[in-house]
Amino acid sequence: MPKYRVILSKRAFKFLDSLDGKTRQRVIADLDRLSNYSSYDKSLDLCKLQGQKDYYRLRTGKIRIIFMLDTRAQSILVRKIAYREAAYE
Repeated sequence: MPKYRVILSKRAFKFLDSLDGKTRQRVIADLDRLSNYSSYDKSLDLCKLQGQKDYYRLRTGKIRIIFMLDTRAQSILVRKIAYREAAYE
């Protein structure tokens, strides 16, 4: 049973839907691993974003997943999924 509930924004879902099958499966697999997030898990390439409280970045190849971690609600809100060039805009 997942520790966190992953919620995709409309923008993130739209980008995920536009990916090719193999890349989409890789991103979905990382999102699934993220749902069992533990601060001790070093297998995910996570980085806290500077200047924004509780926002993190998950790297999956050239794709970045920007999300907010809400420990009180036990949810992860994925704000944006994009290629590196456009992820931080």
